[in-house]
Amino acid sequence: MRLVSHNVEWFDALFADDGTWSSRYKITRADQVRALGRVFMALNADAVMIIEAPDTKKSRDTVRALENFAA
Repeated sequence: MRLVSHNVEWFDALFADDGTWSSRYKITRADQVRALGRVFMALNADAVMIIEAPDTKKSRDTVRALENFAA
């Protein structure tokens, strides 16, 4: 079994405070999704632990953000 941890430096910026996708400056959401897809496929792992996932705070729900990301 191949397990991988991956630090997605800007991962938190992919989500707006309501848990939906948010784009970065001059990069579309579709480009972000494709880039992450390429990275995760290249890792060829059975499981990936994402480091620097969105944080839970008064205006943000980490669980909802990550569920949206997984979907």
